[in-house]
Amino acid sequence: LDPSQRFSTYRSRGWRWQQRDSLAQAIMAEQHQPREPMSKEERLARARKDLLDKFALDFKKAIREVHARDQCNLTWGAILPATMPGDDSELDEMLANFAATIAEIGFSKIEWCSAPAPTKWLEAPSRFGSHVHLRVTWQAGASLIGI
Repeated sequence: LDPSQRFSTYRSRGWRWQQRDSLAQAIMAEQHQPREPMSKEERLARARKDLLDKFALDFKKAIREVHARDQCNLTWGAILPATMPGDDSELDEMLANFAATIAEIGFSKIEWCSAPAPTKWLEAPSRFGSHVHLRVTWQAGASLIGI
């Protein structure tokens, strides 16, 4: 290419990039509508959901590690996350939501530890303060949903 052809090619490419960038900016401007500020309840609900998602992700990570070793059960314990530590209603809500989340995975058996002496393993979700301990079992070769 002679120098004049290189310049015209560069200019045409530059124009295409400008056209593409301006189109992208127009699309983003249409999609980005100002939002109403979230209320305190909405912010707390979003924070709880984020905490629950991270908590469930930690549990699923432990399941993946055990599953990789060809084992079919796991006893796991953790502290329930909460936006207001010690708030029993929030802890109960988090426990119920976590129990619903893991029930969808497809374990053959889920047992929850009732920590006050004498220790018992129950079918119903339970916690001791903010601590939760559970034991899950699955069939060998089972396909666990979401893991």
